[in-house]
Amino acid sequence: WVFDSWTGALGGTANPEVITITADMVVTAVFVQSPPAAPTVLAASAITDTRIDLSWTDNSDNETGFEIERSTDGGASFSSLDAVGTNQIVYQDTGLSAETEYCYRVRAVNANGGSAYTLVECATTPAATAQHTLTVNVTGFGSVTRNPDQTLYDQDDVVQLTAVADA
Repeated sequence: WVFDSWTGALGGTANPEVITITADMVVTAVFVQSPPAAPTVLAASAITDTRIDLSWTDNSDNETGFEIERSTDGGASFSSLDAVGTNQIVYQDTGLSAETEYCYRVRAVNANGGSAYTLVECATTPAATAQHTLTVNVTGFGSVTRNPDQTLYDQDDVVQLTAVADA
């Protein structure tokens, strides 16, 4: 908490302040929560062609959350991406375009404002991975299981097929 101002019989932000008592008086010292300390060590990692994961170090004990901003012009300008809650130190940015650089910065916030931003961190999503279907037909009496059992597979995925004859 930090001193903000005086109210009542005394006004202003000077501290210390001198008052001359001429009658019964009421003076209120107003304290506000100090802004949170800035987060540090922002990391941005491209996980897929449509997702970048962020993580940072929380250096504050009084934030109410974190504001995340993103840039698509190399960090020249930023726009608000999202806000996350107290003590949250990871974020997944999804729905991105392949082969695109995204830059990020994060700051802690509370009722008294925001901290400084982290240093800017950028990551580039890789080229889109080709996706394929796998159709398994059965002739005769039996079944086939797939592991993993998915509708779509990325290029070069490995799938285990197990054929089981009916008894």
